[in-house]
Amino acid sequence: MTECEALQESVRRWGRNAHVRYRQGRMLEGMEPYAVGQWLGHVFEQHGQGQSWEDAFQNCEKKP
Repeated sequence: MTECEALQESVRRWGRNAHVRYRQGRMLEGMEPYAVGQWLGHVFEQHGQGQSWEDAFQNCEKKP
């Protein structure tokens, strides 16, 4: 899945405030490089993260 495809999937799930993030470099413990979610005002609400876009979407499906 490309970043554009991930953004399209995010928009399908969460609407026009959807957003995807790819983090590079050092990350805090527990953080993964790929994240999907949406903007709520000035705050990014992360719904899932993983080692790929697919993993990030699967991660948000596991949440209650």
